Amino acid sequence: MAMKLTVGALLLTGAIGLGCGPSGKHGTTTPKPREVEMEGEEFVVKTPRREVVLDFEDDVIDGDVFRPEGLAPAFVLTPAKPLPKTKEALSIDARRAAFAKAKGKARINEAEFFALAVLAKLASGPAPEAAELRTEAVTMLDAAAAEKGAGETTWVMLATMQYGAGQFEAAAKSFSNVLDQFPKSKLRARYAEQRAWAQFAVSPGAVDGKELAQDGLAATYFAAWAARRAGKLGDAVVSLKAALKLTPAEPLATAIRHDLLNTLAWRGPGEAALSDEVRGLGGDSAAQAQNLLEVGQYLADKGDLGGAAQVLTVLLADPAATPGHAVKAYEVLAQEAMAERRLGDLAGLIEKLLTAAASYPVVDDQTRAAQIGWLVGTTMHAEWGKTRETAAAEAAARVYTALLAYKPLPAEFDVAGAARDLQEQRASTEPPPALESNKDLVRRIVRLNMNSARHCYERQLDMGTAAAGRWQFTLVPEPAGAGSQVTTRATTLPAEMTPCLEQAASHWKFPPHAKPIVITINYAFAFRPVTP
Repeated sequence: MAMKLTVGALLLTGAIGLGCGPSGKHGTTTPKPREVEMEGEEFVVKTPRREVVLDFEDDVIDGDVFRPEGLAPAFVLTPAKPLPKTKEALSIDARRAAFAKAKGKARINEAEFFALAVLAKLASGPAPEAAELRTEAVTMLDAAAAEKGAGETTWVMLATMQYGAGQFEAAAKSFSNVLDQFPKSKLRARYAEQRAWAQFAVSPGAVDGKELAQDGLAATYFAAWAARRAGKLGDAVVSLKAALKLTPAEPLATAIRHDLLNTLAWRGPGEAALSDEVRGLGGDSAAQAQNLLEVGQYLADKGDLGGAAQVLTVLLADPAATPGHAVKAYEVLAQEAMAERRLGDLAGLIEKLLTAAASYPVVDDQTRAAQIGWLVGTTMHAEWGKTRETAAAEAAARVYTALLAYKPLPAEFDVAGAARDLQEQRASTEPPPALESNKDLVRRIVRLNMNSARHCYERQLDMGTAAAGRWQFTLVPEPAGAGSQVTTRATTLPAEMTPCLEQAASHWKFPPHAKPIVITINYAFAFRPVTP
């Protein structure tokens, strides 16, 4: 007898097999195996206890290497006549036109001029085309440096641009060329220091710090980065605090503070103590609130949503917290509540996010708050349609209500229509689809938690002991939805990454399902480092 199970409109295809062993009860008869058809797939049902296997393709996770901000090459090179700083003059085309007009009178060559235009462009704010501009500048400067009689400025700008483009080995060679060709330069110590940084980026063990300039700040900051790359985050924090005390001037102090906050977040655990430590960095109450926000965001970026929630909860209770802080904090807290499937808390956090954004007169943040609310509302709406989980429907309804009362709501969001659809759909008596036939829900939950796996990979990249690789693993969600059992099936990553990945995945929460059903999820992540 054939039995049909409706899988539904899944986003991805994959074999779903059902089967298990005999019941083992004394005096019972083991059912005879029988072939059953399911959406064109063959599987065997042997007892009432079922095992459902869901197979997925690779999800790609890009990992980045931590690089310090403070002492990267950042030469300020300007021609004899300062370039105009108006908004129009910052465009690359305007700089090229100005150079063409002044050709023959300018004291720098075209490649240097273009590189300066690029630096000015990048300094003026975010530039989506930054990578392309750096690449073009490197190409022009490389050609100029190859010409006979190329000057010191051309070589230094080439090395600087190569470093900024992530071409660290080439940058080290260019700085070596500068040192060889211009032995009387007054900036030799600086060039040697920058070469050391470039060499360190290529191979952490290649530089011992003695090649840096005789500068207490540079040596201290270098020691901090070396400790971090070696995984000694406590030592890195100590060195960065010392570097910060040696650096009262901006913008270097801000850059080192960012590195310190980032390292504190990576160091973990003990988030309650972390909040006190961040406040102990000094500064006025506004600066301390900003530090708490940044650490919370760094924790969220590395996948530690629980730690981020604790730090940001402290921030929200701080009298110095502004509506702008609150908008960003509630966004992370909502992400954590969704990952933990505390759907009632999620709806309440979106309500608070919209309230804070409405009183914060920054249009971009107001629009982002609306986008987040709409995303959460429609996601909960869709999840209810997949699972008929009452909490998801109630969360969607609360978020829609809050959006309808939100004055800066963009016109493209048809909240009234979505709320009406939800109300009509909730009146339906259609039975809910089961988790075991809901691959799109499984994939959405995994992707929501991918940052915790990315953290394991980036920590390994940070120590220079990981390249691209693949992790194949199996998840068996607990019937109550409290977590999952995780087993590694195969991996091409360093062995020390496996415990971190398995522990991270064990905390991923799925909707509850019936106890007689064992759901096995076969998943794979392909890890690769970000290329500059």
